[in-house]
Parts: sequence; structure tokens; C-alpha cells
Amino acid sequence: MVITIVLLVILVIFLLYLYGGAQHDKSVPALDKKYYLLISQIMCSHDRYRILLNQNNHLVIGVASEGGKTLFTIKETANNKVSIVYSIKDNPITSDFDLRFEFSQLTCLNDPSAVLLTIGKRIENHIFQEE
Repeated sequence: MVITIVLLVILVIFLLYLYGGAQHDKSVPALDKKYYLLISQIMCSHDRYRILLNQNNHLVIGVASEGGKTLFTIKETANNKVSIVYSIKDNPITSDFDLRFEFSQLTCLNDPSAVLLTIGKRIENHIFQEE
């Protein structure tokens, strides 16, 4: 009798845990929905960009071609921040590199053009420093 009660309590706790996790996942919008304007502007910058990974707080946009791989990795971090990593890999013209950026969520939501302008300037500076 005691074993049955213990098993029922464990089962109820497990079901509540699963139900709570499912409800949390529904309440948190995926990054591609939350930062739609930012992501659509990134996607428009290259006609072959695709969303390669889309999880709750982790999104990867990129393209692979004969010119190497270009990736944007976007993650939400603590304190209402968004981390963006721009990566170039296997490029015949430039060496591999990663540029890391951190913006507020509000900037990414309300002014995606400013975010991309900042990223573009740093990419340009990095590439011209290599020459």
C-alpha cells in the first residue's frame, strides 16, 4: 500500500514537471519569431542564407558554398541581452574568424538596422585589417 502511494506521488510529480515544461515552451517565442525583423534583414543580405538551427534561445543562420561558410549565431543571454557571433570558415580569401557582439533585446527588436550596421562596420574593419 505504501509503495503504491509513493509511486503515485512520483508519477504525479513527473506529470506536473512534463506539463510545466510544455507550458513554458509555449510561452517563450522562438527567436525567429521574436526577432523577425532582424532575422529577415540578415536573410535578405544573401539569397542563399537559411536557418540551420532554431531552438528556444539559439538560432543559427548561414550559408555554405565554394567560398566557405558564413554563419550568424544568435542567442539570448542573461540580463535581456542578445549575443550574435558572425563566423567565417574555410574561406579561400580570408582566414577563419569569429566576431562577437552583444546588444540589448530592445535594440534587436526596435532597431535591427543599427544592429546590422554595427556588425557590418566591424566585419569591414576586420577584413581590411588583414590586408
